[in-house]
Amino acid sequence: MIGNRSRLLSVVVATLLMALAASGQAGAAAPHGALRTFPVALSASPHDATLLQIRFPRGGRRELASNALHVQVVGAFGDDYMALAAPRKTGRRGPEALLVLANRLSALLDPASVHLRISARASLGKPVLVHLTNLLYSDDAHPPTGLCALTQRSAPLDPITVTPLAHRGTAVSGFSVAQSVAAAYDAACASNADAQAFKSALAAQPAPGGCGSACEPAPAPPAPGPPHCAPCDPAPGFACPLRASAAVCVAGRDETSLAAAAAAH
Repeated sequence: MIGNRSRLLSVVVATLLMALAASGQAGAAAPHGALRTFPVALSASPHDATLLQIRFPRGGRRELASNALHVQVVGAFGDDYMALAAPRKTGRRGPEALLVLANRLSALLDPASVHLRISARASLGKPVLVHLTNLLYSDDAHPPTGLCALTQRSAPLDPITVTPLAHRGTAVSGFSVAQSVAAAYDAACASNADAQAFKSALAAQPAPGGCGSACEPAPAPPAPGPPHCAPCDPAPGFACPLRASAAVCVAGRDETSLAAAAAAH
């Protein structure tokens, strides 16, 4: 009897030790507030966009908050635009976020690929990433499995059903963060009117300091003045030359008077 009790006590103690060890390992693997960081590189053709889905299958059914997912641009960004939003409903698929990167052509440093550093809470588990490149103009682009599961039967995504998380760059005219993400989703999965409007707005968006189709043509260079004068159209920060010459006019002075003054000396 004593032997049986001793063996039973040993089994109970071993079980408790194993449970404590397992809980300690779990806590060490994903402490509260710990982050998992992973790099992502996205590219799109000029005036086109890429849609990235970041999904956490083991993250439960809670909606992603802005403090649970961070996106940082590493390196050049040019005049591109990035918008990040999370669907309010998750279901069995787990929480997820949608990121749209629009390539707006401009005179700024325009990288071939935009490099991102994405950080998420380790408690969400390992993410699953899928993306679709050039979703606005490519007719043969097929969305990967799982990307279009937010709506049924190719229905458009309502911007009200997503929560804006972050953005970078000048927004596409007429589109908020949620509307940009929804339009990119529709371009990949539904191709409704909002997707076409987003496509047109991105193509017509002028670069900072530039102008759109309403620009007036550049003025013609000034016509030559008096005989022996060449036109002078100085660049910003420069002035016309002020030397007496038969080929170049002297600003505000009379060559005849200058020649007479020189002969007098």
